[in-house]
Amino acid sequence: MRSNPSLSETELDKLELFLDTLNAAEAPMNISMLHGFLTAVAIGPATVLPSQWLPEVWGKEGPVFDSEEEAEFICGLIFRLYDTISRTLAESPDEFAPLLYQEDNGGGQNDFESEDWCVGFSRGVAMRAKDWDPLIEDEALGVLLTPVIVFSLPEAMAELREKNPSPQATKELLAMLPLSVQAINEYWAPRRKERAGEAYASPDARRRAKVGRNDPCPCGSGKKFKKCCGARV
Repeated sequence: MRSNPSLSETELDKLELFLDTLNAAEAPMNISMLHGFLTAVAIGPATVLPSQWLPEVWGKEGPVFDSEEEAEFICGLIFRLYDTISRTLAESPDEFAPLLYQEDNGGGQNDFESEDWCVGFSRGVAMRAKDWDPLIEDEALGVLLTPVIVFSLPEAMAELREKNPSPQATKELLAMLPLSVQAINEYWAPRRKERAGEAYASPDARRRAKVGRNDPCPCGSGKKFKKCCGARV
């Protein structure tokens, strides 16, 4: 049995419910946005520590948990979701799929809503924006981000629909989303490996990676990080 198995539907529902109960004024992420955000963090060129990206999930202020147990449980689900994304793209990339909301289009079929996921992905890129520049500024490779840009920016979507009003164009762009993620993951893989080697070779970098184990957990529970989210429940 894997130490960090994929989240069950029940666990995803519990995580979604918790995120939905957070104060909307603080701009927290919903479950689809979180999945996009964690995907960008996982496949990007530079390591982003949990203590750095977790506060982005909550929004302007950290959440108020009912108990330490709830804090551990929720953060554990988030870490496992991150692990699942990373593991899927490393071991079976063809099985990767964005976690998207579905909307009833009134015709007995469901349309996938990709805006939240793409907004989350964009926020993940923003965590290390300068490190992403080589891909963004490359005319040939930058096209990989086209689905993210179009679905996350209303003006970009409006432009697409003006040029090609057919729903098929949107569906084709949506189908590109997992393929783009796979390609971006492959593009940055050598950089991640290189930087991981540098971190391992540098005592200072290793110390920085471990900083915070005895600090207060960024989730806001008040416990030490190593006894809360750092325990990877």
